[in-house]
Amino acid sequence: MKFFRSIQFKIAASFFVVFMVITTIFNVNSFQTVRKSLVTAHHEKLTVQTQRILDQITSDSVPTLNQDVYAYQVWNSSLDESHMTSDRGNFPSSFQQSVNLLLPESYVSNLEPPAVLEIDDFTFCIIERYSSADHLSKTNLVAASKNVALYAQIESIKKSLLYNYLIAALIACVTVILISGLVLKPIKSLISKAQGIKASETMDRLPVSGAHDELTDLSKTINEMIERIETSIKDQGQFFASASHELRTPLANMLSELDLKIADADLKSDKKSFESFRNEVIRLSHLVEDFLLMSQLKADTLTIHKTQFRLDDLLYDVLEKMNPLIAENAFDISLNIGPLSKAEVNGDKSKMESILVNLIQNAAMYGSNSKPIGISQNVLNESIELTIINQVDFKKQRNSGNKLGLWICGKLAEKQGFNFKSTDEDGIFTATVTIPI
Repeated sequence: MKFFRSIQFKIAASFFVVFMVITTIFNVNSFQTVRKSLVTAHHEKLTVQTQRILDQITSDSVPTLNQDVYAYQVWNSSLDESHMTSDRGNFPSSFQQSVNLLLPESYVSNLEPPAVLEIDDFTFCIIERYSSADHLSKTNLVAASKNVALYAQIESIKKSLLYNYLIAALIACVTVILISGLVLKPIKSLISKAQGIKASETMDRLPVSGAHDELTDLSKTINEMIERIETSIKDQGQFFASASHELRTPLANMLSELDLKIADADLKSDKKSFESFRNEVIRLSHLVEDFLLMSQLKADTLTIHKTQFRLDDLLYDVLEKMNPLIAENAFDISLNIGPLSKAEVNGDKSKMESILVNLIQNAAMYGSNSKPIGISQNVLNESIELTIINQVDFKKQRNSGNKLGLWICGKLAEKQGFNFKSTDEDGIFTATVTIPI
């Protein structure tokens, strides 16, 4: 089906339609010309033979038939009447119905040119001459010749033209598909190379042909567009990186001051307020880190440093760091670590920590605490499968943003060679990270 939607098929179909129209007109005209020539030649030959027989007719003798004349009749006509005087051969009966129209009993004073008539399988030629010096009587000769062979020849030519027409159409169709494929081959090559270009600060360019044709202009135009995209990515990445770095220091200072305020707070209400502020600062810090990660992922400048580490140890560390957020939202954790899943994995520990932080934070902020957050780690098909499941709070989900955290998790997992997938079905959100071991 893809071929029938391609430009190659559209070019081939257009050419084929034009070819069919032109060749149809040409073949019809050619056939009509040949047919007319053959019929005219047959009529002229019969006319000559009929005239020859008429010239040989005398009052004492009647000429015999020849190979071109199947049968003939001789008629005499005058002012008073017309009657047949002689005939030769088995004259076709089909002519008798029309003879009165051709040879009326009324006398015609002016001589008519030879008349040729097609009836059924015969061709009739009628020639007349004056039989008296006073032009008061005429002799009419009606000659019949079979035209079956003539029209069989015409039908044979018609079939031959039709077969040749179909063969030429098939050859033209195959040829134009091949030629259009060769013509469009450079475009397909450009498409293939363009599909391999990934958005980054250093993007590849398409090759530019030296033919100075439309493909050259297309390649140059796409390369100019790639350059603009590249510049835009660089500017965007630089903005996010600069903004993230600028926000880190004041957020770190705010976090330190809030820690001091919490330690020095006398009233329980003040301490609770400072702890709430501290959690918001921590959340904002994570958001800033996400923006920095996003800029690096968009620009394809993120560096992966793989090491061997135990995933369960990292998971315990992350849960300890996230404990204030989990406690604030009154969540319970249901943790299930399989006995065979404590093997070390090969990946970037800090990036894996970012994945876990994003997933647990997503569950705590947008999930329902009516059920605990389920975290399981098991070995499955020579891989460690880490799964986080939580009940969805639909009221919170309406304000869940554009799922930046899940996008970052997917990209970080992909960079490390892991598989990440998430589903949200029937109010249950499930995120799974599969790590080969």
